Amino acid sequence: MSAKSLAEFPVASQVNGGKSMSGYREEWRETLREELIKLDQLTFEQLISRFAPDEHHGYDVVKGERVHQVEIQLMELDSGSAHFIVSVDDGRLPESRRPASCGFVKSKDGKSLIYEMR
Repeated sequence: MSAKSLAEFPVASQVNGGKSMSGYREEWRETLREELIKLDQLTFEQLISRFAPDEHHGYDVVKGERVHQVEIQLMELDSGSAHFIVSVDDGRLPESRRPASCGFVKSKDGKSLIYEMR
Protein backbone atom coordinates (compact mmCIF):
# COMPACT_ATOMS: atom_id res chain seq x y z
CA MET A 1 0.00 0.00 0.00
CA SER A 2 1.26 3.42 -0.85
CA ALA A 3 -0.25 6.58 0.59
CA LYS A 4 -1.18 9.36 -1.81
CA SER A 5 -2.74 12.75 -1.66
CA LEU A 6 -6.13 13.11 -3.29
CA ALA A 7 -4.53 14.92 -6.23
CA GLU A 8 -2.33 11.86 -6.82
CA PHE A 9 -5.18 9.35 -6.58
CA PRO A 10 -5.45 7.83 -10.05
CA VAL A 11 -8.54 8.08 -12.17
CA ALA A 12 -9.94 4.84 -13.54
CA SER A 13 -7.92 4.98 -16.75
CA GLN A 14 -4.65 5.10 -14.78
CA VAL A 15 -5.15 2.00 -12.62
CA ASN A 16 -4.50 -1.65 -13.35
CA GLY A 17 -1.12 -1.01 -14.94
CA GLY A 18 -2.69 0.69 -17.95
CA LYS A 19 -4.71 -2.42 -18.79
CA SER A 20 -8.35 -1.94 -19.65
CA MET A 21 -10.78 -2.27 -16.78
CA SER A 22 -14.32 -3.47 -17.35
CA GLY A 23 -16.81 -0.65 -17.81
CA TYR A 24 -18.60 -1.10 -14.51
CA ARG A 25 -15.32 -1.11 -12.54
CA GLU A 26 -14.29 2.13 -14.25
CA GLU A 27 -17.63 3.63 -13.24
CA TRP A 28 -17.15 2.43 -9.64
CA ARG A 29 -13.69 3.96 -9.58
CA GLU A 30 -14.93 7.30 -10.91
CA THR A 31 -17.66 7.37 -8.24
CA LEU A 32 -15.07 6.46 -5.59
CA ARG A 33 -12.89 9.39 -6.63
CA GLU A 34 -15.87 11.78 -6.60
CA GLU A 35 -16.88 10.65 -3.10
CA LEU A 36 -13.29 11.01 -1.86
CA ILE A 37 -13.27 14.60 -3.09
CA LYS A 38 -16.45 15.25 -1.07
CA LEU A 39 -14.98 13.60 2.03
CA ASP A 40 -11.75 15.56 1.66
CA GLN A 41 -13.70 18.81 1.82
CA LEU A 42 -15.07 17.94 5.27
CA THR A 43 -13.17 18.84 8.41
CA PHE A 44 -11.92 16.22 10.85
CA GLU A 45 -14.73 17.14 13.26
CA GLN A 46 -17.41 16.93 10.55
CA LEU A 47 -16.21 13.48 9.49
CA ILE A 48 -16.21 12.20 13.06
CA SER A 49 -19.72 13.49 13.75
CA ARG A 50 -21.10 12.14 10.47
CA PHE A 51 -19.48 8.69 10.54
CA ALA A 52 -19.68 7.24 14.04
CA PRO A 53 -17.30 4.38 14.87
CA ASP A 54 -18.54 0.81 14.63
CA GLU A 55 -21.53 1.77 12.51
CA HIS A 56 -22.19 1.02 8.86
CA HIS A 57 -22.79 4.10 6.72
CA GLY A 58 -24.09 3.55 3.22
CA TYR A 59 -25.90 5.59 0.62
CA ASP A 60 -26.69 5.45 -3.08
CA VAL A 61 -25.30 7.62 -5.85
CA VAL A 62 -27.26 7.66 -9.10
CA LYS A 63 -25.12 7.69 -12.26
CA GLY A 64 -27.36 7.78 -15.31
CA GLU A 65 -29.35 4.55 -15.20
CA ARG A 66 -27.09 2.92 -12.61
CA VAL A 67 -27.13 3.16 -8.87
CA HIS A 68 -23.78 2.93 -7.10
CA GLN A 69 -23.67 1.91 -3.47
CA VAL A 70 -21.17 3.86 -1.38
CA GLU A 71 -20.10 2.48 1.97
CA ILE A 72 -17.96 4.35 4.49
CA GLN A 73 -16.69 2.93 7.74
CA LEU A 74 -14.61 4.64 10.40
CA MET A 75 -11.99 2.02 11.22
CA GLU A 76 -9.73 3.82 13.67
CA LEU A 77 -9.88 7.06 15.57
CA ASP A 78 -7.14 8.56 17.70
CA SER A 79 -6.43 12.03 19.02
CA GLY A 80 -4.82 13.20 15.79
CA SER A 81 -6.45 11.34 12.90
CA ALA A 82 -9.33 9.23 11.64
CA HIS A 83 -8.97 6.25 9.31
CA PHE A 84 -11.86 5.30 7.01
CA ILE A 85 -12.51 2.60 4.43
CA VAL A 86 -14.54 3.81 1.43
CA SER A 87 -16.06 1.32 -1.03
CA VAL A 88 -18.22 1.60 -4.15
CA ASP A 89 -20.08 -1.04 -6.17
CA ASP A 90 -23.42 -1.46 -7.90
CA GLY A 91 -24.68 -4.59 -6.18
CA ARG A 92 -24.04 -6.98 -9.06
CA LEU A 93 -22.86 -10.43 -8.07
CA PRO A 94 -20.31 -11.83 -7.98
CA GLU A 95 -18.39 -8.67 -8.93
CA SER A 96 -19.56 -6.64 -5.92
CA ARG A 97 -17.74 -9.00 -3.60
CA ARG A 98 -14.68 -6.98 -4.60
CA PRO A 99 -15.77 -3.34 -4.72
CA ALA A 100 -13.64 -0.38 -5.70
CA SER A 101 -12.13 0.51 -2.31
CA CYS A 102 -9.52 2.65 -0.67
CA GLY A 103 -8.41 3.84 2.72
CA PHE A 104 -8.84 7.49 3.61
CA VAL A 105 -7.03 9.13 6.52
CA LYS A 106 -7.93 12.62 7.72
CA SER A 107 -5.79 14.35 10.33
CA LYS A 108 -6.91 17.07 12.70
CA ASP A 109 -4.69 19.54 10.88
CA GLY A 110 -6.79 18.99 7.74
CA LYS A 111 -4.37 16.86 5.74
CA SER A 112 -5.70 13.81 3.92
CA LEU A 113 -4.04 10.64 2.70
CA ILE A 114 -5.49 7.96 0.48
CA TYR A 115 -4.20 4.46 -0.06
CA GLU A 116 -5.42 1.85 -2.45
CA MET A 117 -6.79 -1.46 -1.29
CA ARG A 118 -5.56 -4.46 -3.25
